[in-house]
Amino acid sequence: MPFWDRLFKINVPSTYHWERVFARAHALEQRGEDPRRNPDIGEGLGLLWEENLIAPSESATSADQAFLRDFVWYLRQRTPKPPPAPEARYQAVVEALRDAIRANTEELRLTEEPFPIDNLRRAIWMVEQLQAAELHAVCCELLVTVNATLIRERQGNRVPPLESLRTELHGCLAALPPDAMPRFWEMLQAESTSEDFWPVAARMRDRRAMPFLLEALPVVPPDGQAIIAVTLGNIGDTRALPALQQLAAEETSLVAPIAKEAVARILRTSGDDAALLLRPTDAPHAGSASKTLLRPAAATPAAASRPEELLRSSNMPLEKEP
Repeated sequence: MPFWDRLFKINVPSTYHWERVFARAHALEQRGEDPRRNPDIGEGLGLLWEENLIAPSESATSADQAFLRDFVWYLRQRTPKPPPAPEARYQAVVEALRDAIRANTEELRLTEEPFPIDNLRRAIWMVEQLQAAELHAVCCELLVTVNATLIRERQGNRVPPLESLRTELHGCLAALPPDAMPRFWEMLQAESTSEDFWPVAARMRDRRAMPFLLEALPVVPPDGQAIIAVTLGNIGDTRALPALQQLAAEETSLVAPIAKEAVARILRTSGDDAALLLRPTDAPHAGSASKTLLRPAAATPAAASRPEELLRSSNMPLEKEP
């Protein structure tokens, strides 16, 4: 038996794997249930405090087992014994994850070893499975560190795993509840860090992100505006129309065509009449490029107008769809 396997041999039934506890918590969250108060999840998390650790999966590597060992050390350091309530156990695991991420982020800065990257990838997976929005700030700081490290280490053995970690961070942050991530929205709007978080915004599909995306839209640089405009179009919430319409009306802006396409996407997927959604209440502004996307109002049938008819300018012919 290899040395690492002997060192981290786990003497509990191999049918009970720690990854499954986190996967089950994620499944409950996806069904709209709260895993924090679930007795079964609490019982599974409680096994992390046992003298003999719960087992990793059959495919687990020695690095997986080393991470589990280190994580349990952080857990026991902060909370020596498992709390009786499921919610308290859940919170203890979240705080241990915070400690693990911070420690490995520091190792990432100070060393050129690969093990912090491996540990952080496993920790980020746990954060996403638990939907631990409490950890979004430490994940944001990690993302900034990863990007800085990639700039510093443009060539080297750590670049591919660092890029994988960055992609997983993008997905993790985008999957967390957007209305519980104040630090993320601050960093998205901050001039020094905004670009680091555009890929996260690009992945968002939760309608709860709408007011925050709309707040960031006029603040970020044009490239960020283009990404947010596409995201708003993909979410498809009609509340984005006024802001997108304003962007699209700025004909000299490179963002205008992207914003216009986002408006068209929302109109195509909305069940509402596009004419009612876009037609300005101030009649003199109809057809004004500076006020609206609409061509001048004309007599139209009672049926809902097609977005393509409403979005073309007054002096351009309607392009036929292929």
